[in-house]
Amino acid sequence: MTRETATTNCYDAIRVPPTAVEIAELVNQCSLVPKLGDIARRLAYHYESRTHLKKIEDDAKYIYRALDYIRQSSDSLADALQSTVEQKRIEELQAIGGSANAAMARAMSIGDECRSSS
Repeated sequence: MTRETATTNCYDAIRVPPTAVEIAELVNQCSLVPKLGDIARRLAYHYESRTHLKKIEDDAKYIYRALDYIRQSSDSLADALQSTVEQKRIEELQAIGGSANAAMARAMSIGDECRSSS
């Protein structure tokens, strides 16, 4: 997935309210980072029950910031290793960045939906 495709997917996801499937995907994508996975699971629980909208919005913002950091780090690492690492590894790092982009879009849309519901 190219950065342009990931960015386009992010913008598309922001326009659509999140579904339970998207929430589940966000939890799965965050599960690689223990604290982030816990926050994503809590967000999913509150989202399902439609309780604590402010808490959901705060969790979504936290997840967004953390994923943005992960995306930037993977992009920077891929750029730094461009000359020394085989192309496959670079593509893997860029895919991590693309996954973070998609999850960031979901987190942002969850926060936006909660903000508009309150």
